[in-house]
Amino acid sequence: FPYLVRTPQAFWRNWHISLSMWLRDYLYIPLGGNRGSEWQTQRNLFITMVLGGLWHGAAWTFVLWGAYQGLFLIGYRAADRWPPFHRFVAGAGFLARLTSWVVMFHLTCYGWLIFRSRSAGQIGGLTAGLIGNFAPATVDIPNLLVPLLLYSTPLVVVHLCEAWFDDVLAVPRLPVGVRYSIYAATCYLTLLFGNFGGAEF
Repeated sequence: FPYLVRTPQAFWRNWHISLSMWLRDYLYIPLGGNRGSEWQTQRNLFITMVLGGLWHGAAWTFVLWGAYQGLFLIGYRAADRWPPFHRFVAGAGFLARLTSWVVMFHLTCYGWLIFRSRSAGQIGGLTAGLIGNFAPATVDIPNLLVPLLLYSTPLVVVHLCEAWFDDVLAVPRLPVGVRYSIYAATCYLTLLFGNFGGAEF
């Protein structure tokens, strides 16, 4: 459940586990991991994430995405040593959990904006649009937003159910009728909204 976490470390533990472990075992630890000074640990994190970005392709946007992830991890480590910040993020209160999750979710999504951009100029333009020219009225609600919500809502409900029970097998454990209704709905939505064309990675 990588989008339900509240820290960048937890995101990387939950996002792409095989890649995260590969980066840790073959880059971060050989560079020295966290065995040296704090500055050396930060350097190792940054190098690891930049190389992890470059692994996705030979483009500056991937390098920038890796740098963003590295700085995000470094910034969180530094902030977490400040007692008020640590108490807030680690707090058990609903407001603390909700706020830290919302912030983490949006910072993660901004990272995807960097990842999917075709150039540094596009990153700048999209960022400026988010900050100064955000116009949700331009969204094609009937043809884009409604189908997206119809497709994603059942999946989000299943995902939240799995998270609530902390069990990725929550659906297979449901009664047969409910379980096969979910399977049928998923197949139907995939056929209705699926993209079946090939795409270059």
